[in-house]
Amino acid sequence: MSSTFSVQCGSLPPPLLFLQDLEARLGWAAISCPDFFEVEGQLGNRSRSWHQDYLYHFYRPFVSSRGIEVKLDLEECHVSILPFSSMGDYELAFELLREFLQYGGGSVRSSDGLTAANGSELKEIFSRSWFDGFCYEALKEALAMLGDRPGTVLTLSGPVRKFYLGSRLVARLEQSLSLAPGAALMGGRELRDFARALEETMLDTQYALQNEAFAGYCESTIYQLRSQGASGLRAAYCPAEQGVLVPLVDCLAFDGEKRGKLYLLPKDAIGAMLLPLLLPSNEIHLLDEGQFLLAPLKDARYRQVLEALAPALHLT
Repeated sequence: MSSTFSVQCGSLPPPLLFLQDLEARLGWAAISCPDFFEVEGQLGNRSRSWHQDYLYHFYRPFVSSRGIEVKLDLEECHVSILPFSSMGDYELAFELLREFLQYGGGSVRSSDGLTAANGSELKEIFSRSWFDGFCYEALKEALAMLGDRPGTVLTLSGPVRKFYLGSRLVARLEQSLSLAPGAALMGGRELRDFARALEETMLDTQYALQNEAFAGYCESTIYQLRSQGASGLRAAYCPAEQGVLVPLVDCLAFDGEKRGKLYLLPKDAIGAMLLPLLLPSNEIHLLDEGQFLLAPLKDARYRQVLEALAPALHLT
């Protein structure tokens, strides 16, 4: 469950000016709101005037794992912090509230029944300790559900792309932290360490293509398949000699021997994590439960990988 804060709107400046004023006050590198743009590079109407009951999404590049939701009605501004938010999101939420308070005044009410009379009380009542408790409760609930329902994958929206959390990623993080399975659920240092590792993984996934280590990589092209037996499935294309970020899809598509032909690696083989078993860490970088980065493979190496995958591949 998200935590929502409400404050009087007052007479607000236009959204883009509101955002620019906030950036100037804080001195942050950037605050983004994709809803201000109708198409890439072109500002739309939502940057000029606030739209009632429209859900705006604000985030800070490289430090936001979920982003912050903002909605205005006729009387109030509502700012929501989402489960699995990062510290960067927490800081942004309260700076947005402080900015709204400048124009509307009054107090801030939260969905959990707490009230802050002014900006000074805001950080005292909704402190880092409050935020940690909010995060840990959401995480413990998710871990318990994943433990009770094997195979469940949680889908979390992010500022750049979705993030997928499942038992395979949980086990990977536990192993990286040398934690016993389920130790994070017990709370204490184990839960804090797990939460920190998960936040880093979420940020790594959101901004993978901005990482200098993956310069030249691009989003994998997604095909809607029409061939018999695969109609309607989504396939991520993995070409030779091009690094790609592969999202969660039904199958992977590799170049066949003949032009226009593709080899398909089906979902059950992806689920079995055949590629990570075949490829070293310098050729594949796992992101979350289902997304990964595939390094550019020279043609000879590309064919070698396809030969190893041959029993699971289908030609289309």
